[in-house]
Amino acid sequence: MTTKVILLAVCLPFPLLAQPAFITSLYPPQHGLNISADADLRVSLQAPLDPALISDSSIYVWSDITGLHRLTVTLENGNRDLRIVPRHWRLNDRPPFNAGERVTVTLTTRLRYADGRQFEGFTWHYTVAVRQNHGRDFKVETLFGGGGSTYFYASDFNGDGWCDLVGNDDGVQRKMIVFLNDGAGVLLFSHIDNITRPTGENADLNRDGNQDITTRGDRIVLNDGAAHFTEKEFPDRPFTFAKAHDFNNDGIIDFAMGTVVSETLYFGLSVNGESFKKLQKAIAPIRRPTFYRHGISYDLNNDGKIDFLYVGGTGSGVVDGFASFEMTVADSLKLLQMREFLYEQGSFYGNDYDGDGDIDYVFVPGGIDNYISFFNDGSGHLNPSGLQRDPNDTRLAESVEGGDFDGDGDIDLAFASTNTISVMPERFAPDVSVYLNDGNGNFSLANRIPLSFDLPLSWILRAIDLDLDNDLDLIGVTGNGLFYILANSSYPNDVDDQSSSLMPIRFSIEPIYPNPVKRSANIALYLSKDTGAEIVVTIFDVTGKLVRSWRFDERNPMIHFTWDTRDQRSKLLPSGIYFVKAQAGVFHSTQKFLLLR
Repeated sequence: MTTKVILLAVCLPFPLLAQPAFITSLYPPQHGLNISADADLRVSLQAPLDPALISDSSIYVWSDITGLHRLTVTLENGNRDLRIVPRHWRLNDRPPFNAGERVTVTLTTRLRYADGRQFEGFTWHYTVAVRQNHGRDFKVETLFGGGGSTYFYASDFNGDGWCDLVGNDDGVQRKMIVFLNDGAGVLLFSHIDNITRPTGENADLNRDGNQDITTRGDRIVLNDGAAHFTEKEFPDRPFTFAKAHDFNNDGIIDFAMGTVVSETLYFGLSVNGESFKKLQKAIAPIRRPTFYRHGISYDLNNDGKIDFLYVGGTGSGVVDGFASFEMTVADSLKLLQMREFLYEQGSFYGNDYDGDGDIDYVFVPGGIDNYISFFNDGSGHLNPSGLQRDPNDTRLAESVEGGDFDGDGDIDLAFASTNTISVMPERFAPDVSVYLNDGNGNFSLANRIPLSFDLPLSWILRAIDLDLDNDLDLIGVTGNGLFYILANSSYPNDVDDQSSSLMPIRFSIEPIYPNPVKRSANIALYLSKDTGAEIVVTIFDVTGKLVRSWRFDERNPMIHFTWDTRDQRSKLLPSGIYFVKAQAGVFHSTQKFLLLR
């Protein structure tokens, strides 16, 4: 709901960087950093607006955690100046945004000038400030089982102001698994929804104040406001992965779509207020686009329209790299830039690293190569510069995330790395490295946090104020569904107490020993808390055939037994690669091993 007030007043000038000519001043500035959570938003225009068209559908303020916001809008200075005051959608007794959030503001084309002309539409972004001069000393706060999730969504899904978590695989039926924040930064298992392995990004797709999920071009996942999700299908749309943005500033969500099995990009744009009425197709300049990598696109060339960036090149013999597209005045997306890399990109993150008012990116390759930062030249083109991987560092980063980790007002970076230390047997020493920014886009290693498990990491890492203490914490997940939280400094309410009934559950298989296995294998399971569920351990061969299984109903946190390498009929198994999987209700864990005769 938007409240409008019309006043005649003189509006003070505000900071202005490169913007369209119809915008004369803007605060916060495009890609502004370190902006107070309760700051008023101000826009000065060359021509006056028609006050009758100020409504809850003509101006939107959205952020990645707290979602869509209610607004109070004031017209000043002969209706040439807009003052926008965001409010939390449901809660009136708290700041509108959480610390470190990215905020997107859209003045839609539904606005009109006083002379009847349609407003051009304008979108800009800024980052909310964190606690000043605080943080950077991360520690592992907790681990908890997320089924088989290798991807997750982090946002306030039930509207209580706290960030929740949705994993994409419950580990049993491959369904969505929901964890809700208890109001102290602890994520507790809530329920499982009947949606199969969603992979995409958060967006309020139907503008109802609830954070939804994009998953595929032909279906979306809608939130009822209490973190219960349902799928809505569109059989006439392409069967692809999708990202959702309002590319043409008309207030309606558009879709960019692609998939690694196709060379075609699709753009589903709204026309005359109706969603998905214009479908454009383009051959992907970087083949086999990878749309399920996290990385929301922003305005690259500061023209007031959201641009689109993707990474691609999955598969042998295919050129890897990134491509970006810009929205034209004619509501069509055209190629802005393409650049090739030596290896497929595992993750990327964008923000203004050098404080010059445009958006820069860091890409993390999925191969043995440098991760490298690309700085914007002001026209939307990204050029390599700045942070590069140390060639003497054997760590392979799976993911990158950014935020103001030390409270000095600029954007720092965190890299999650698996660090394979042994191939046979397969062993890992994962960690998260934090690089601090000097304010000019120069980064230096400040902290390396070892993770207390021997598991490979997935390619998603998020910086979020989970405990609402106004600094950014980190949350990531392993390749088999174990979530880890790194607290920035500490949580106000310590969650390290293993006897706490609120302590999230960790469920894992310890590394198989020996590996390779010859005559027998030692199998050990760790369960941090009794779930009341039967524990099932199974062994499969590489074809997925079940060869042996056990069932336990013990309440002991550690289960240990020796397997004689025989199948269910007591026959010795042949040499080969096998998998042991343990499952306790919605929690599961898997280990791979080699059997040699």
